[in-house]
Amino acid sequence: MFDRARKVFPGGVTRASIAMDPHPLYAVSGDGCRLQFLDGHAAIDFHNNFTSLVLGHRHPSVMKAVQEQLERGVVLGSPTPGEVELAEELMSRMPSAERLIFATTGSEAVMVGLRVARTITGREGVAKFEGGYHGGYDHAKVSGMVDPERWGNSLEPAGVPDTAGLPEDTTRQVHIMGFNNLASVEQVLDRHRRQIGVLVMEPVLGVGGLIPPEPRFLDGVRALCDQHGVLLLFDEVITMRLGKGGAQEYYGVIPDLFVGSKVLASGFPISILAGRADLMEVLDRTTPRGRPVYHSGTYNANPLSVAASLATLSEFNDSLIAHLNYLGDLARRRLLDLFTDRAVPMTVTGVGSLFNVHFASDPPKDYRGARLADQSRLREFHRRMLASGVYLASRGLGCISAPMTEAEIDVLVATTEDVIDDMVP
Repeated sequence: MFDRARKVFPGGVTRASIAMDPHPLYAVSGDGCRLQFLDGHAAIDFHNNFTSLVLGHRHPSVMKAVQEQLERGVVLGSPTPGEVELAEELMSRMPSAERLIFATTGSEAVMVGLRVARTITGREGVAKFEGGYHGGYDHAKVSGMVDPERWGNSLEPAGVPDTAGLPEDTTRQVHIMGFNNLASVEQVLDRHRRQIGVLVMEPVLGVGGLIPPEPRFLDGVRALCDQHGVLLLFDEVITMRLGKGGAQEYYGVIPDLFVGSKVLASGFPISILAGRADLMEVLDRTTPRGRPVYHSGTYNANPLSVAASLATLSEFNDSLIAHLNYLGDLARRRLLDLFTDRAVPMTVTGVGSLFNVHFASDPPKDYRGARLADQSRLREFHRRMLASGVYLASRGLGCISAPMTEAEIDVLVATTEDVIDDMVP
């Protein structure tokens, strides 16, 4: 299959994040918390499409809702009652959601959020954290994946493009800070106070190592944004799963704007930009000044994704969240106990139902700490775990889904033990 793929896709993949050497495994079906691959291989799915399948694969209520919507139509070219119902449900859950709009991907929602912030503040500059991932938009593709030789100093890291094809002006408009480093935030916001209009951040650094904020860090960021007249935009694409109100409720820090996605629709494409009503007003075509920020999309709030979202959120209640977070706590604790007992240079980070394995002696506190961990050993660990029937993301990320029980945590830990015993003499 990979030989065929190389004849149609550059490099054999159409999604760089799931590329794997010497080739990826091709999945053919999923059920509950298990995946079946083309070669007959099966695995417990702790990957969950990078945390998006909070209910696992083919949850009955989601399947039923989507099948019923299919009978009524796929896209109707008109607003539907379901999108209003979904917006009302989300606004009842998320503390900062006074108004919201739908998009299809997290990248699109971040793009619109930055445009809203620039319109409000009149400043073009964007602040973000080294190692922070916010999708494929140009101003988000700076210093998310930086090699050590290009880091620069820790208080004001270098702005480095993550991909070819970015205009030089774009990189200059993005100002980089160190995660869990309030001195860095203060210096960058103060030095560029006339340029920066918005600070976009993951409350928990996701792709950069699944690193939680240290105590009072988010409060400090909120205060510094207020001090400098900078809007705070939370990227909650991953962290909405921490609770019914996402990370903003979990940590008690309320952003001006936020973006959400993965947990919403059990794998169907949908995202939101939400925030204060006075800020979101710039998207309103009915105001006297008209609509300064234009937003549209053929598949925004499409009925299939809306139906899947409503069904997912009906299941994503306090009881389920407690179950997910309990298993996440258990997984992190047992993995850390294993690494300590084996005296191997491995550790685990994460929060709630999320965890990330690192080949380092101490839990990293920022992107640099995660990047300096042994990446080659991590890639070997990922391949061996998959071969043994446990599917994690190649960067060591794992998450819990609703069908999982303590039995799946037992398998995760036992498989990890076998793999590291083979890897570490």
